[in-house]
Amino acid sequence: MLSSKHNRTELYDLRPRHKRFKCRTKDPYPDDARQNHRVKRQVNQVVAKKAFQLRCSSKDMAMLLDSASMRSANAVYQGSGLLAKNIHVPNNCRDTVQRMLEAGTPHCSVFFETAHTLLQRDFRRRYALIWLDYCGLIDGNKTFDIQPIADIPLAFQHMRRGEAVLAVTFSWRRTKSHALLARVKELLTESATKENYLVHEFQHKIYEKMLFVLVHVYTEGTPRPTPVASSDLGRRLRNVW
Repeated sequence: MLSSKHNRTELYDLRPRHKRFKCRTKDPYPDDARQNHRVKRQVNQVVAKKAFQLRCSSKDMAMLLDSASMRSANAVYQGSGLLAKNIHVPNNCRDTVQRMLEAGTPHCSVFFETAHTLLQRDFRRRYALIWLDYCGLIDGNKTFDIQPIADIPLAFQHMRRGEAVLAVTFSWRRTKSHALLARVKELLTESATKENYLVHEFQHKIYEKMLFVLVHVYTEGTPRPTPVASSDLGRRLRNVW
């Protein structure tokens, strides 16, 4: 029988293996039940509507986080005018990626990796829309290799020049919603400014324990985006919930 010292050593040695196993088998993003939530469906529609306002061409691309249901990707595909193959969906859960590929509709480009590694791999990629729908803590989750603080500045390095949109969703379980909103807006503003983007507008919605924030940016020399009309995003965010 092993001593208590040996037992502690064995448990410690198993932790990295357990961490890797969880990353391979458990989806780090929202489950189907949450994806099917009424408010989540409306958030999907809001993001798709905003993407449509960007007047994307057949060459423009989007990147978003999604679960096996692919409801967010499908909403963006149907509402934005983007080609399905130009909608990139990273996920570092092997089983979830397999389910995404088997679903087949829409035929988005699915990547078995995190958003961070996808962004790091090719600096030539430029996205009109990036939606980091974490639904977790802003400080991330080491177990699933989710790192929003590092992802957001990197995302702005991959936004297309001209007009672009970045959206995020965080949980505020361990903080006050207004404090989290201030922190998120500061991070988005600093990251955009560092890459020479000007902020056209912020929109946000707090629902249940979630904070949804969308920022519309543009580059100097680009005509300032048209102000949001009453039928567009601003009113939609106030009315759909």
